[in-house]
Parts: sequence; C-alpha cells; structure tokens
Amino acid sequence: QCDWSSDVCSSDLFASRVGGVGRFGIAARPTRGGRIALGLIFLSDNLTTRAQGVIDPKTRRSTDEGLKVSVETPSVSRLAGTDAAGAARFDGVLTGDAYDFHLKGIAAVEKARVGGYGLAQISGPVDLLYRNGRYDLDLKAQGNGGSGKGVLAAALGGKPTAEAKLVVFPNGALLLDRVEARGPGLKLTGAGGRNLLGGYNFSGRAVLSNLGVVKRGAGGELDVAFRASRAPRAYPWVVTADARGRRFATGLGQLDRLLGPSPRLQGQGTLDHNRIELAKATLDGKAGEVRGAGLIGLNGTLKLALNWSAKGPFAAGPVEIAGAAKGSGSLTGTFLRPRADLKASFDQIDAYALTLTQAQVALTFAKDARGYDGHVAVRAASAYGPATAQSDFRFTPDGV
Repeated sequence: QCDWSSDVCSSDLFASRVGGVGRFGIAARPTRGGRIALGLIFLSDNLTTRAQGVIDPKTRRSTDEGLKVSVETPSVSRLAGTDAAGAARFDGVLTGDAYDFHLKGIAAVEKARVGGYGLAQISGPVDLLYRNGRYDLDLKAQGNGGSGKGVLAAALGGKPTAEAKLVVFPNGALLLDRVEARGPGLKLTGAGGRNLLGGYNFSGRAVLSNLGVVKRGAGGELDVAFRASRAPRAYPWVVTADARGRRFATGLGQLDRLLGPSPRLQGQGTLDHNRIELAKATLDGKAGEVRGAGLIGLNGTLKLALNWSAKGPFAAGPVEIAGAAKGSGSLTGTFLRPRADLKASFDQIDAYALTLTQAQVALTFAKDARGYDGHVAVRAASAYGPATAQSDFRFTPDGV
C-alpha cells in the first residue's frame, strides 16, 4: 500500500473539485488456479473509489463474478464545479478487461437541483458496455421529493421518471439513441440513429401541460415536435422544432387575446458545441406574430433580434390603442430571467379625453425585484404640444 501524488493531484482544479490530497492504495495476493485477488482504493476529500475482486493474469480479465466497484462523493456540486446536487453513490460490478468490459450497478444522487426545481433523490440502474471502441450507456432514473416553482416543477412534479440510452462511437461522436421522460406535466419521447451515409439524426416529441401550476389562469397543452441531424464528419447539427398550442392560455388577458387558443412556434437553426444559431423563428397567434433570429446558449443565455406585428384594440387601464401595430426589438437575458425590449409606432392612442398622435412607444418586459413585469415609455404629439409619459407595469388576469 502506498500514498500517491502527482501534478494532477496538486493542481488547483483537482484540489478544488476532488480534494487537496489524493491517496491511492493497491493490494494483491495469489489464489487458486493462478488467479489474483485484487483490491484498489482511491481516497480524497470529495471522492472515494473502491474495487475488489479476482482477475486472471493470463487473460487479464476478471472472473465471471467480476470486480465489485463503488464510487461516492459528498458533493456532486463541488465535483462538477456548478450547483447541481449533494451526495452521490454508485455500487456495481465490472466484468471483462480493458478492451471489452461491462459495468452494471445502481446510482443514487441526493438533493439534485436545476432552474428553481429540486429533487430529494434520484436513483436507478446504470449499464455501461464497452466493445470495439464503442460505449453503450443505458440509464433509468426515478425521482422522489420534487419541489419548486416554474415550468420545470409543473412538468416534472414530485416523482418524475426517465430512461435514456447514449452511444459514443470510436470517432468520439455522441448519439442519443433513445430517451423517455414522464411527469404530471410532461411526456417526452425521442429516438436517434445513423443513416446509410453514416450521418446522425434524432427526432422526438414533447407534450407540456399542467400549466396552471405555473400561473393562475394558464392551461391547455403545448405539443412540440423536434428533429436534429448531422453529417458524418462535420458539425454543426441542423435543428428544427415545431410547437403547437391546444386550448392554450397563459393567464394574461392581453397576451392570450393576441395568441389565441392555438398559437404555433416554429424554429430552424444549427447547434454547434455550446450554442444554437437560430436562423429563423416564427410565432403565429390569432391576432399577432413575431419573427426572430439570433443566438441561444445551452447555458440559457439569449441574444435574439425580433420583428413583430399585432392587431388591436389594445387596452391598458385608461389607455386604448386601436388598429394594427408593428415594431422591432430584442430578446436577451436567460431562460430564467428573460428581457424583451420592443419599439413600436402608433398613429393614435386615446387616453381618456387626450388623443396622442405619431406615438413612439418603448416597451421593456423584465421582472424586477419589486414585482413589476416591465416598463413603458411614450413620446407623442397632441393638441396641447409634445407629450411624454413613462410607467412601470404589472400583468393581472384581466389586463395590465
């Protein structure tokens, strides 16, 4: 047995994620039939790995019973370098050799969290097969103790389930062979494969419901079909998506009037490493439409340019805008904290007895710490001379 250290162990990254000191131990003794009983252990502050079993030195393979393997960490967040989960453990059996092996076991993760949603525990079987340079990974997961707010909490609920198979080919290409996930507000299925020319593809469907949990007055379903494809030796992935609402409602009166019960969102772009370059996106509603293009980061960042149009009348308290409107703007921020900045021109705005003409309106939709949903500023002409106004606003079920 020995203490082991190297430049890897002494690196800042290793120290911050795994621990300041890593210790490695090995023990071996001969057994019947010329076989060797082997024990391995690696210890550090945030990671412990153990393996023990019998191997045949002639074939360099484990026996049929395999090696018992355990891996545990008190903090997945520290290990991953991001706020992800608490303690985790894997217990399984490894059979085969370095060139052809099979690892099966059970994994459990405590206090997993993402995007305002958390699970007390996730657990399930893990099956990893390596052969001829190819990895096949099968995963099944059962969540328990789900809690939180927002879309993820509504979709996944207290006890979500998921299954997936991932394949890593000898050239390093990753394929999601199949996936399925279910919760009270989510039904997700998908499958991938390779075509005759060696390209990769993936297609699937997700149905989102249970929207009333997100906001009072919201309801209906959002049915999303998606597809991705990639040439054999080239990036990026080409991605398309088509989302349709059924009896859809957001719970915001003015927005629901514009979208109607059957809005449709379509998008087309490319996925290259850590971002989606959106070439075209369209949102068509009953009384309005939006066109957009730009960048969406896989970390949730948004940077999109928008053009929009809508049919009146629009009402906000004492203010009424008749006729059609159109304008431009941008969508920035993140999925969890989006910000929309829109500009529009109106021929006429009526506010009680005051009539405004040639109005220029700047709208910002961004929730602030005081609970407001945005800000509006108006510059216009009137019978009494130039007029300006600005105000914060908050959406209500009946309007603004």
